[in-house]
Amino acid sequence: MQFQGDHIFPLLPEALFKLLGDARFLVSCLPDATNIRLVSADEAHCTVKPNFSFSAGTLDVTLRVSDRQPPTAVRFHLSNKSIGGGAEVESALRLSRFEDGTRVEWQSTITRLTGLLKLVPTGLLRGAAQQAIDNVWNHIGQRVQQEAASQPAL
Repeated sequence: MQFQGDHIFPLLPEALFKLLGDARFLVSCLPDATNIRLVSADEAHCTVKPNFSFSAGTLDVTLRVSDRQPPTAVRFHLSNKSIGGGAEVESALRLSRFEDGTRVEWQSTITRLTGLLKLVPTGLLRGAAQQAIDNVWNHIGQRVQQEAASQPAL
């Protein structure tokens, strides 16, 4: 299952890359994340209570940055595990200059489902995943806006 989109941010590619290429920043943008363990710029962990009707309990999330090509590309792997199942997600971000900021084109692919998640109808899973993705991008946008506001004007 694949998802894609793009977003415009008010930071230049070099500054935005420093954020989006850091697992600690990315995991801190996950809505309702708790028990955040910031291991390094390459890896971070947290616990998330998903807001899905078909999933109870919590997810243990591991985010690993797998490739960086400063300041234009980042790839990362997201692993979610719970008592009832889990998911593996691969994501790629491409950053390019856009006016006074950066355009981020992204693509995410659910590469593996385990346990009960394999039994969830595709349409329901796609809708829930899209809602979660939109929520994460909204949080990233808010954090990037805060970062942009804290930088000195040129």
